[in-house]
Amino acid sequence: MIPNKKIIASILFVLISFVCTAQLPPSPSGRPPGPPGDDLPIDSSILILAAAAILYGIYKIYTFKKKQFNFLKRLISKRIFQLHQTLNLQ
Repeated sequence: MIPNKKIIASILFVLISFVCTAQLPPSPSGRPPGPPGDDLPIDSSILILAAAAILYGIYKIYTFKKKQFNFLKRLISKRIFQLHQTLNLQ
């Protein structure tokens, strides 16, 4: 049991030292670095992304309504056919 504790303690020590050295170095100008993600170019394409999301949502709603309408149409025609069959038998 003791050797396992020593191995676990050694692994934790190494992992913690990696985390401590993974910090950003201080900027040479002396001012703190900006928030993460400052350099991401998402601002220029946000309208295209929003338009694509809206078009995809409209497409999904359209296909769902179409499937639902086809299901109801088949169900109604099946019921009408069954009703027609029962009326013809009498």
